[in-house]
Amino acid sequence: MIMLLLSGCKSVNDTPLIDGEELYLERCSTCHSATPPENYTKQEWLGILESMQVHADLDKEDLEIIYRYLSSCVDQNGTN
Repeated sequence: MIMLLLSGCKSVNDTPLIDGEELYLERCSTCHSATPPENYTKQEWLGILESMQVHADLDKEDLEIIYRYLSSCVDQNGTN
C-alpha cells in the first residue's frame, strides 16, 4: 500500500516523505480509506487537514509532516 501511494510523489527515497505517508495512513485511514494524494490540490489538502486536525489527533508537527507528503504528490499547478 505504501509504495502505491508514493509512486506518484516526487522523492520516494526522502525519509520525511515516507514518514509523512506512514503518518497519513495511520491517522487518516482509521475511520475511512486513505484518499490518493493526487485527488486534491495542495490548497484542498490544507483545508482537509485543518478540518480533521482535532478528529485525527494531529498536532501542528504531524499536520505539517502529512501536508509535506501530500504536497509532494501534487505538481506546481496544484494538481497532479
